[in-house]
Amino acid sequence: MTGATLFAPCVDDTFVAARTEFIQLRDIRHIERDIEAKTVQLHPDDGQSTIRWVKILRIKGHLLGFKLKTDLPPPNSNLAPDVFTLMIQTDWQRRMFYKYGGALLCIDATHNVSMYENLNLTSLVVRDKWAHGIPVAWMIASESSGSQATISKIFGHPGD
Repeated sequence: MTGATLFAPCVDDTFVAARTEFIQLRDIRHIERDIEAKTVQLHPDDGQSTIRWVKILRIKGHLLGFKLKTDLPPPNSNLAPDVFTLMIQTDWQRRMFYKYGGALLCIDATHNVSMYENLNLTSLVVRDKWAHGIPVAWMIASESSGSQATISKIFGHPGD
């Protein structure tokens, strides 16, 4: 028996495939966008979404610091009054900081990493026993002046 005769009863010569019969990459992207909108963007307004994320991070214990542009800066922080700051460190990052951060703490600052101008991403990185970099915290700030001083005051030295 050949393949043609085996599948002959299943084949309808009058059938015309429609767009709904096939999945395309754009279909996957639409699904991906829907999932992201429900799990990453917690509100259509970015400001409200950020505040909701801050609440979640605070509950999980991952929030190191948060300052809206309208909040007063913490005393002795060297932050400008109109600066936005969000500092995050997960439990795992905290453990790695205490485990490997005693010898060397590196700071890497990158600017304009989002659609918002003048927004800086600062990463704190330590070296593990193989000298590989491990990010141990992140800070997003609307300006970099005073950011490194603020980071050093928050972190100090592991074990202090």
